[in-house]
Amino acid sequence: MITCFRKPIAFDSFEFTPSKKDSSKLASIQFNMVPDWELDEYRPEVRKLWRNVREVVKQYFKTK
Repeated sequence: MITCFRKPIAFDSFEFTPSKKDSSKLASIQFNMVPDWELDEYRPEVRKLWRNVREVVKQYFKTK
């Protein structure tokens, strides 16, 4: 579950690649990153958001 109650809110975007076998399913996601930035240069809330999304996507792929 992704929650953010009374904490800084992080927004981000990503691009996805549809599955070649079934375009209604995801094959991969890629967060839009700033060229030449190290991971620790991103705000902690954004990194946490990425982790949470990664976990939700991992669960999605386990069920497909």
